[in-house]
Amino acid sequence: MKKNFISIRGTDFVKNEKKFKIRGVAIGSFLNLEHFMLKIAGVETDIKGVFAEIYGAEKSEIFWKTFRSCFINEKDFEFMKKININTIRLPFNYKLFFDDNLPFMLKKEGFLELDRIIEMATKYEIYVILDLHAAPGGQNPDWHSDNSTGEPLFWKFFDFQQRIINLWGEIAKRYKNNPYILGYDILNEPVIENREISGKFVNDFYKKVLREIRKFDRNHIVFLEGDFYASDTTSFEILDDPLVAYSVHYYPFFFTDIEHYSKLNETEKKEWLKSSLFNNVSITDVFNRLKRPLWCGETGALLSFPKSYSENQLQKILEIFEENNISWTIWTYKDAGCMGILHCKDESPWVKNFENVNAYRDFLKDFNAATKLALEFIKNISPNLFPNIELIRKVKFKLLSIRDMTTSENLKLKLKEIPFEKVLTLPESFLFENCEMWNGAINIIKKITSKI
Repeated sequence: MKKNFISIRGTDFVKNEKKFKIRGVAIGSFLNLEHFMLKIAGVETDIKGVFAEIYGAEKSEIFWKTFRSCFINEKDFEFMKKININTIRLPFNYKLFFDDNLPFMLKKEGFLELDRIIEMATKYEIYVILDLHAAPGGQNPDWHSDNSTGEPLFWKFFDFQQRIINLWGEIAKRYKNNPYILGYDILNEPVIENREISGKFVNDFYKKVLREIRKFDRNHIVFLEGDFYASDTTSFEILDDPLVAYSVHYYPFFFTDIEHYSKLNETEKKEWLKSSLFNNVSITDVFNRLKRPLWCGETGALLSFPKSYSENQLQKILEIFEENNISWTIWTYKDAGCMGILHCKDESPWVKNFENVNAYRDFLKDFNAATKLALEFIKNISPNLFPNIELIRKVKFKLLSIRDMTTSENLKLKLKEIPFEKVLTLPESFLFENCEMWNGAINIIKKITSKI
């Protein structure tokens, strides 16, 4: 293996023949916008569509270029290096490279933003994992796949899948000799509504992408995320490729009752989290059957919970990862005040201007409310189908997509009040020097990375 490329040996990542563990952050809501992290309404396509409608396409593009340059620049990499981060996960939307009206015409300018980040990462000797976070039609029913329908249509149309296969081939061609590309995270959190066939569909798609990448690039690791929101690898085939690794996602707060957790002593809390982790994602399957390295591509905590609770969970889950040979990246590095270890200040122009637009300040409450509405809807309309878990889930995501559509109208009303000259200054709230640090979370990360 060439010098500085990350390779695989058994269940370990390896750099220059020495064991290497991914310890990093994800740069979320940067090249793939997420409403709850930005505190504005709608999925990315809706958000950008509203900006273009109000200010025109040309000015809208100037705004988003300004947003990107403020969100991540060299000061951010200086900070990441200072806290010993060795890897960033870089999520991006397929629309960085394709317009839907020209679906097979690659936009070469899409590489310019990736190149900007990769060049800075290389300067600071920080590795980059490229992560396709949103695919055509949505690879899952959620907002973070830029899905406005609540249905994962990516799996229903071959053309959608072929565009992504081609895209990964182009990415592999471009970066095949770059040692600071750690690997390719093929598809974020795949979900197919029929769980009985989902594993086969996801597995077959992964094999097609892997074949395309290997036409051009045999230097880089290909990461395959577990089925059903990066949780389940048990239906995956063992692939004959020495540079395949697996990724899962695990957020402790999704599985924890804060009142119950708070009553446990510190030993019990850690034991409870470890049990929850191993019961909810395919840790054992990756290590024992697939016999490959494992990377938790997303874990993190919410600022909306008491900090003592969030920080306790974050510290313990990272300790569990370290003790069980699981690499990790925190979700997320920076946002408008939801999960970021850096975030806009409450009094910042961005937050102040958009605080009354967004209905997502506590997205867990929204999620639970949609579940309750779905239950009531099915009970009233088709009581004979209750309780059908799959149907409840489908209806819930349809309701959430309707919410996204309707609340994006609030953004339109707000932007009509803001002159372009003013709105163009709002991204400055994301500049490193203007952000607030979540010192508790940062110190937890530093405590682990400083031991290297």
